[in-house]
Amino acid sequence: MSDHEVFALSHDEIFSIYDTNRSDHVEVPTPAYALGDLRPQLQCEYVVDLVSSGSTGTVLGAGSHRFAFINSSSFSGLQQSSLHQLDVVPLRRGSEWTLDTANTLRLPGAHGEEVVRSLCFSRDGNTIFTAGEDGLVKAWRSPEDPTVTAKA
Repeated sequence: MSDHEVFALSHDEIFSIYDTNRSDHVEVPTPAYALGDLRPQLQCEYVVDLVSSGSTGTVLGAGSHRFAFINSSSFSGLQQSSLHQLDVVPLRRGSEWTLDTANTLRLPGAHGEEVVRSLCFSRDGNTIFTAGEDGLVKAWRSPEDPTVTAKA
């Protein structure tokens, strides 16, 4: 993001970017880019934050900890399965801001059934740190590390 842009992420995951250089000073400004509710776009349950990484640029974290029912041949009927993950999604600027979902990094397991509340990058950009409601801080290595997988 540039020095004259600020973002707003509401409690209901509505995401907008505002340009502070606009000349129309109004009480309730119109966002320069309104990406709306990110949950359906990212197929997630919640959005953590927007952070800057030197090597990756601006990214946001999108988390899921949902349950699904799958058919199991070894059991009769349906079996409950859980999906716990945090996706780190690049935000790209062309003629306008877009989510670069093709280059998403997935942190499988994330913080289990707990919500991830914060993420940041190491100075060299090779480690992602996450903090969850479980009281833990986890370190995730670069994409070459098998604990971080590219989203299929």
